[in-house]
Amino acid sequence: MGTPSSLPTNPNPSPSPPPPQSPPPQTPPLPQSPPPQSPPPPPSQIPPLIPPTPLSPQSEPPNETPIPDSHSPEPAPEHVPTQMKTQGKTKKAASKPKKTPVGKRKRVPSVPFDLNSPPQPSSEPVSKRTRSSSQTPTPVAQTPVPQSPLHSPAPASSADNIEENKRRHSLATQAKTEVIGREDDRKAIVDLLLHSATVDNVSVIPIVGMGGLGKTTLAQYVYNDEKVKNHFELKLWVCVSDVFDLKVIVEKMLKSIGKEPGNFELDQLQTSVRNAISGKKYMLVLDDVWNEDLQKWMELKALLMCGARGSRILVTTRSEKVAGITSGKKTHYSLKGLDLDKSWSLFKKIVFEGKEPESPNVKNNGKRIIEKCVGVPLAIKTIASLLYFRDPEREWLPFLENDLSKIAQDENVILNTLKLSYDHLSSHLKHCFAYCALFPKDYVIDVKKLIHLWAAQGFIESSNSSLCDEDIGLQYFTELWWRSFFQEVERDELGNVENCKMHDLMHELATSVAGKGICIINFKEKSVDESVRHVLFDFRLYSSQQIPAGLSNALKLRTFLLPCQEFPISEDDVSKLSISEVIVLNFRELRVCDTKIEKVSNSINRLKHLRYLDVSDNEKIVALSNSITNLQNLQVLNVSWCSSLKELPKDIKKLINLRHLYCVGCSNLTHMPRGLGQLTSLRTLTLFIVAKDNSVAKNVGGLNELNSLNNLRGSLAITSLGYVKNGIINPILKDMSLLQSLFLSSRRDDDANVDNEEMAFQNLQPHPNLKELKVYK
Repeated sequence: MGTPSSLPTNPNPSPSPPPPQSPPPQTPPLPQSPPPQSPPPPPSQIPPLIPPTPLSPQSEPPNETPIPDSHSPEPAPEHVPTQMKTQGKTKKAASKPKKTPVGKRKRVPSVPFDLNSPPQPSSEPVSKRTRSSSQTPTPVAQTPVPQSPLHSPAPASSADNIEENKRRHSLATQAKTEVIGREDDRKAIVDLLLHSATVDNVSVIPIVGMGGLGKTTLAQYVYNDEKVKNHFELKLWVCVSDVFDLKVIVEKMLKSIGKEPGNFELDQLQTSVRNAISGKKYMLVLDDVWNEDLQKWMELKALLMCGARGSRILVTTRSEKVAGITSGKKTHYSLKGLDLDKSWSLFKKIVFEGKEPESPNVKNNGKRIIEKCVGVPLAIKTIASLLYFRDPEREWLPFLENDLSKIAQDENVILNTLKLSYDHLSSHLKHCFAYCALFPKDYVIDVKKLIHLWAAQGFIESSNSSLCDEDIGLQYFTELWWRSFFQEVERDELGNVENCKMHDLMHELATSVAGKGICIINFKEKSVDESVRHVLFDFRLYSSQQIPAGLSNALKLRTFLLPCQEFPISEDDVSKLSISEVIVLNFRELRVCDTKIEKVSNSINRLKHLRYLDVSDNEKIVALSNSITNLQNLQVLNVSWCSSLKELPKDIKKLINLRHLYCVGCSNLTHMPRGLGQLTSLRTLTLFIVAKDNSVAKNVGGLNELNSLNNLRGSLAITSLGYVKNGIINPILKDMSLLQSLFLSSRRDDDANVDNEEMAFQNLQPHPNLKELKVYK
């Protein structure tokens, strides 16, 4: 597989846009899964009024299209849809759906079809991110899977076609939530866990198999088995992945049982783990282990041996050597590929709703295709998702003879098979997928944030004036999800897509096609290629001195992420440049900056291209420099959980392209700045605080600032309503038809008036589309 030496520049670079008059759109949130009959709703905080138009799959030559170094294109004018179904009301088809013979593809025009439930906002701040390695896995059978909006939908006027498409979408995607062909494996491993005779209190059972066979899925299947749940007193799940670091593993174990590890030394962390598992019959899953260093394994094993008799450690790995080291050369469980019958069963569930095709030629070609997948479920699902959009009679045989025939039957056969699906993505989806190489393996990706990042890099094409960038970005995500580039997608309590992960093989594919343009920097990294465009620090940064050599010369850097930074960076040595200063001085082309720094540099206004700024979870920031308001391309500002922050920049009205302002958890904010209502492109505003005496304060905005922000979606909290003068306000919420959640509260002190508060509550008049209303007094 070819790997470009660096991410090439966009073929049509455009100069940095002057501050546009309307900001570019952005992302969504996610709630609990909708019923299987309806396609996945758009992303969380951005419930489109009209469902996004399905993207037609564009076949492109198998040339790699890495992430471009382009300035974001000028945002197209946005028209907000004006129709949205009222809560709980849906139309049913007037007649029964017409059946299409199995093996035939009905061609219908590509126009939007109705999504049963519009997306809804998440009340969680963007900054809340976690690593899947410390989370208990979602039961496999319940993992939400996208219902593809990618089939050609029927015209809106055709109730028959709409219902037929919905039915087929539901049936085709159910196959991805089922564990097909692994029941015997599940029973065998459960038996080993519960009944295996061993002289040791704690024994290790490795599951070994090539990538994509479903080792993690099988381990989840076992982990959530009722017999296993009842047998063990304590269950833990840790994803180990490439770096086998004892301290990191111990921290993840503590998180898995609901304890925060804090910023402690290894000895203290080990003591906490021993106290948690000592004398208990526990089960620990160590997922995706690569370590072949016996000494490192023995250090971890010594910590784990204090469990009660019958404790088990289940290890998943691709390496026979790892299996031998962890189990002491005892028997391990070797996972094989699905046989042809089970492979065919999985394939036809996705492509033919589980039915046998009527055409013998289609059936024969289908079986020949899945033989190339060598029984690997991930490859079967990916190819099936690709072929679902193709005419079985006319297009499957050329695909078999031209595309699949080029794949050599070697150790890279699976990765090359997956790349076929990548090769057939349109160019904008290739950019979006390759960018995901920036996240570490097994990372829980915040989908709303991911779409923000895509928009900030200019990957979202605003070609349809009826949709905003957030809705288009959600379409991109949904298409990649449907094609198995994402997995383990979860929703929030309102049904909005919340987070997801990538399979390790998909991550390897993304890394391969992204080339040198993306770099995940770990604590051992000494130097970085200056051609890099996007970096993520996979460790805690304490000083600018930890920034690897060469990165300061990466003058074209577009992304700077610090997702592991749980504590603000405190730099007391004034003789050295702060991280904030390093960023401003060196990375003038930066589009995305996500750091936890004590102070935002006054010269941040030099980052003219910045579109995404996240300084959240920082209790030491008291104020933001007003120079931020010169960042006229800024689309996202996240100051959530900056608990010491007292005020937002007074000239915030200058941020004419700002679309998302996250300020949940800013408990010391006293007011909102005057002019906030002029930001008519704003899509997200998580908090509005009513100030005392706002009629006389020069820079204080009153509730009337909300009058013109009718495009707000997601969740909004309004606090201190007791300060509203005489309780008289306009019904400012009545036109916010996209708002999903509303939280109202008042601060009870001597200056708050209870009668004013009650009157204010009654006068707000939220829109009937509101899904959630909570009042705190």
